[in-house]
Amino acid sequence: MGSKKRVQLLYSYTFITLLFLIIGFLVLTCGRDRFKKVNLSKEKVIPKQKVLLRPSTLTRKSSSEYKHIMYDGVVQSKKLEKTDDFLDQDAVWIVDPLAYNCEKELIPEIKKRLEKIPTPWKIIFLDFSDMGRDYGPCFYEIKNSLFKSGKYTFFARRAFYSEERNINFDASDNEKTNFHDLGEYIDWDSYFVEDDSQEKLLGGLVQPLRYSIRSDFADAIFNITSTMGITYLPDSYRRHGAIHFWNVKVDYDDPNKSSTLRNMVTTAMLELAEENDMKNKGIHAYQVGTRENTGRRNVQEGYLKTMLSHKIVVVSQRDYWEDHYRLMEALASGALVLTDPMNPLPSWYQDGVNIVVYRNLWQLKNYIRYYLNHESERLKIAKAGFELAMSKHRSSHNMERLVLGNWNLPNFGEFAQYGSIMDISTSTKN
Repeated sequence: MGSKKRVQLLYSYTFITLLFLIIGFLVLTCGRDRFKKVNLSKEKVIPKQKVLLRPSTLTRKSSSEYKHIMYDGVVQSKKLEKTDDFLDQDAVWIVDPLAYNCEKELIPEIKKRLEKIPTPWKIIFLDFSDMGRDYGPCFYEIKNSLFKSGKYTFFARRAFYSEERNINFDASDNEKTNFHDLGEYIDWDSYFVEDDSQEKLLGGLVQPLRYSIRSDFADAIFNITSTMGITYLPDSYRRHGAIHFWNVKVDYDDPNKSSTLRNMVTTAMLELAEENDMKNKGIHAYQVGTRENTGRRNVQEGYLKTMLSHKIVVVSQRDYWEDHYRLMEALASGALVLTDPMNPLPSWYQDGVNIVVYRNLWQLKNYIRYYLNHESERLKIAKAGFELAMSKHRSSHNMERLVLGNWNLPNFGEFAQYGSIMDISTSTKN
């Protein structure tokens, strides 16, 4: 074989060898990349946290809080999963002590579980009662007798900062007198049970419990706005100025209904509506729809449409207790919301940023006048309040914070920034 042919063969073998090496490298690289992608996709699948509700099922007698906040919040969450297996070692228990008797139902069930699985687990108690109930003896037995530790029991309630709240108006008060008797601060780090045992109730692991946007209310907003062709609620046309949903004569002669503040707010707004510069501004104060159980359990179309037609919604609480559904309903409507003081406001709400707090009747009137005459400022606060409500205060968001959040930190720490994805088209601007 000539030298020329040998050189050509050598080049051919070399070329083929390099070609095979390149092909092998590419195959290995692509396979490795594909493996990485598969692994990454698997890493993104996070198992849901199991939750056992007590009571476990919805009935006709279930409270609106249990249905709209606890049950819907867990079932509709992307991070939580309802289970009915009380022996499930991965489940967190959430208990409504108003509906599930501690001594007759809860403690016997805990004892039964401990007989089979002798290790404590996380139990969260949600007290939706207006002024807070005394569950001290029950918590004390669970913590000290059954679990022998306080790190598994958690407690959230509406009456968080204020005890003995009693909004009232003295004869010497005038429009500029701030609302008083808002209650006293509760020092949870030194909150003792009734038997004077000097044992802390829950070691300070107590958080405020606030209402969320009801799932049926959010669905009703979506349906109405879709029908009306509204893409972003805060920017929608609103023909009226401000409204407070309360008739001054309602409960006026019944002090047990604790309506002093609400009656005074309605009276102040009706007076404002008669002032010369406000007569054509659409200032209203009246009841729409049915109150109490019917209103709490069902969305009333007339009430919702009336809310959507006003630029400002004024809300006021009962004299003796704090929080109510209307606050979040108003924020979800895209209106500017004015509220009397709350201790505390719902998580991440700040006066003048995404909500406006009026502390007396003079402030209330002047805030309404100011924001109806300053459209851009009204819209800025209304949009911020709406976005926060829809992104952080659906029932699923609240239940996720309670189950997955850090109870040792305000607002459950930083967890809330990872709240579940908004799934209502009116919650984000197109």
